[in-house]
Amino acid sequence: LSAIHHPKDWLHRQLLEKQDQRGGRWKSQWTLLLDNENAGKLSGQIDVHVHFYEGGNVHLKTKKEPELTIDIKDKGQQLAKLLATKIEAEESNFEGAIEEAFRQLNDSVFRSLRMALPHTKTKIKWETFVQQSRLAARNAGGQ
Repeated sequence: LSAIHHPKDWLHRQLLEKQDQRGGRWKSQWTLLLDNENAGKLSGQIDVHVHFYEGGNVHLKTKKEPELTIDIKDKGQQLAKLLATKIEAEESNFEGAIEEAFRQLNDSVFRSLRMALPHTKTKIKWETFVQQSRLAARNAGGQ
């Protein structure tokens, strides 16, 4: 059994888009174990952390550990191209699944979690509310 593996080699991408009020990190690591001259097992670990902070604070942390069987016919550049194609396809599918999950959550769960506006249809000024609560607590305590 031979392996192409460097434990500290990660594919890594960070994103911070202040104008869209989102950020995130995508980190993946892939290992190829050669079973014999014509076959191998490509396994990966993909870690994703996405943060949306427009009008709220939503985090998504998820992980996927795909395993693929690879038919190896050629070595060198052909093998490198095959691995790159397989990794790109697997990561693109995972990214699409995450985007679809967010779309579905936004249409259902997130709407029910959002704080409803009071019947006056105005937002509460939380800073004023907190200051008044502290003042009332101080007065009640004799301070």
